[in-house]
Formats: sequence, C-alpha cells, structure tokens
Amino acid sequence: MMNEQLFTKFNLVKNCEYADLKLWENLTIDVLGPNIYREHLVPVYKQLNSILENHDKRLHVHYDGKMDLIKNDIAELGFAGIDSFSAGPRGGCNN
Repeated sequence: MMNEQLFTKFNLVKNCEYADLKLWENLTIDVLGPNIYREHLVPVYKQLNSILENHDKRLHVHYDGKMDLIKNDIAELGFAGIDSFSAGPRGGCNN
C-alpha cells in the first residue's frame, strides 16, 4: 500500500519543473540489515528510478549509519546524491 502511494507521488512529480527529488528514508542500515534492504528497498528504488528515468530528474536519498554494508548496492542504484553520512563509529563509509 505505501509503495503504491509512493509510486503514485513520483508519477505526479516526474513532470514538475524541479530536477532534483529527495526521498527522506532516514535509513539506518546497521539496524535494518543488508538483506532486508536488498529484498524490500532495492526493488522500490529501481521502480522509482524507472519512473524518473526519461524525465531528467535526479533522485537523492537520506541515509544514516554504516554505509559500508551496502556501498556496492548504493553504487549500482545510481542515486544523484546521498545525505547525510555520519562520522564513525556510528556511521560512515570507509571506502
């Protein structure tokens, strides 16, 4: 239900004048875990990217925590930007 609402919103804004869209996830990956992220969130991000791909829009996300756990996933998703990296030991990305 929530995913469908999100897809509907993105379909509405894909034609807006703004090029940058921000998704306020407030994701803390070390709490959620990489497997749940890959199973439940990656497909949603892929769908959102496909909605925006031909509309000159850039997707930004908000993440917290230890991004090392999913850094390759993040790179493959091709977000235009990520905020906010937290400094260690609570967060960050070593590479």
